[in-house]
Amino acid sequence: MFKLQKVENVFDLMELEDDERSKILAYLKPAQLSDVARFCNRYPNIELQYEIENKDRIKAGSTVNVSVQLEREDEVTGPVIAPYYPQVMNSYYT
Repeated sequence: MFKLQKVENVFDLMELEDDERSKILAYLKPAQLSDVARFCNRYPNIELQYEIENKDRIKAGSTVNVSVQLEREDEVTGPVIAPYYPQVMNSYYT
């Protein structure tokens, strides 16, 4: 018997050893496993930095200006993987 690893997000799944990941995903159908692999390979690694301007002078109800910088580690191009947007498509998961 093996101990299940706690997987809460895409990065947790991708960081697993191959044998651990295989055991966790063993119950998936081949098409579902293919979808998981495709999604993980396309999942963006984004770093976010922000700065609140004049943060020492902010009062309740006042306007706040926030400068945000997003940096994507890998340039992944192509369509977004969103099978349920804008509506549920025919699914083989049922």
